[in-house]
Amino acid sequence: MLVEGQQIIVNSNGDKIIMYPDGSWRAMEPGDSILLKQTIQKSEPILSEDSGSSTENNRNLAEEQNFLIRQAQELKTIILEEDKKVQKDFRDATNAQFKAGEMLHNAEENKALIEPDRLLSLSQEYDIAVKDLKEAKLKQQAIKKLSDEAVALTNDPDKIKKKNLDQLKSKYNLFLTNYEHEAVPFATNEKPYHSTANKQPSHKTEVATTSAVAVNSGSSSAKTTKQSSILVPPANRPRNYLSAPYDCKISIDTIDQQSHRHQIQVAPSLIFTHTDADLRPYFKNKELITCYGSLVKIGSYLYLSVEFQIGSSHSQNNFGGLQKESLLRFKLLNGNFISVYNIKADRGHIDPYSGNTVFTGQYALGKANIKKLKSSPLDKIRVLWATGYEDYDVYYIDFFTNQINCLEEAE
Repeated sequence: MLVEGQQIIVNSNGDKIIMYPDGSWRAMEPGDSILLKQTIQKSEPILSEDSGSSTENNRNLAEEQNFLIRQAQELKTIILEEDKKVQKDFRDATNAQFKAGEMLHNAEENKALIEPDRLLSLSQEYDIAVKDLKEAKLKQQAIKKLSDEAVALTNDPDKIKKKNLDQLKSKYNLFLTNYEHEAVPFATNEKPYHSTANKQPSHKTEVATTSAVAVNSGSSSAKTTKQSSILVPPANRPRNYLSAPYDCKISIDTIDQQSHRHQIQVAPSLIFTHTDADLRPYFKNKELITCYGSLVKIGSYLYLSVEFQIGSSHSQNNFGGLQKESLLRFKLLNGNFISVYNIKADRGHIDPYSGNTVFTGQYALGKANIKKLKSSPLDKIRVLWATGYEDYDVYYIDFFTNQINCLEEAE
């Protein structure tokens, strides 16, 4: 039965739904037809034919407001769930700093029994824990402000306005950009529901763009820059995609002595090179970053090994390394995204021959990932370094297609 404040509305797809006072809802079922009839009888007066246009306008305004209410409630739910996650991250960071501090303190009290390298490692771990806690605190403060705004916005549903809702979406998108780089931002140009009766379908495609704050960790000093959507390359920079014949080579094909599983690895091939424009005069014909990758199959499991060669003596300060579970995100030319996460942390090492700092990441690939990666060439790669994330243009766009085909042929 209908309770006080319960409404029957029509959503943007034309489906009838029942909305409860708390903002939750469910699809209307066949048994609710009597309730619909009762609602219409109670809420709609008998009108003359001349007032039909006015009724339609009022109905559209009501449907538009219901659409805004539902959007606001959904956004509040998402923000409050994010708030819970952030609080947990803050507690974990607090515990990690306390543990690292205790270990360092105990080691300093017993220097005679501790190896210098071990003491240095504990000191570095403590510094990282302090940094992580500071970032977790900033994140906690940011999400608290968003949570308060979301609750305030939905306290009086009838006063929810599109402008206020879009402002909150934009603030949440900025939060995602700063703290949750793998998340997909909200579309802030989403239009409220309007009746489509007597309207011709539109074939115009709207593209949402968002402002993003990117940490440029590849330069000699980290800097923050504003850019338009990261999905669109700057108009003043040409993109020369490279698709060339590929020489399939297998570097490892053996049976692991311990696990007795078949291990096969494709020889590494180039994915991209990158040098910041302001650093180009110092590198001349060399590159700041050269990235190679190869696929490795062990038994039934498939992994991606990525090696970043950094031609700078300050690489560990500027990049920090690849942390465990750090993001590696691929954007394909067809617009799809694939996110994978580093299995093992790597702080980098100096190659004795080239003098480059080398960072290596290992990422597990599932069947769904492989299917997507085979469906379209690469466009961009986002790497989450310990000091921030950076997006790189991919010029060797057939990397995955070539590596996957080569691995399948060798099996």
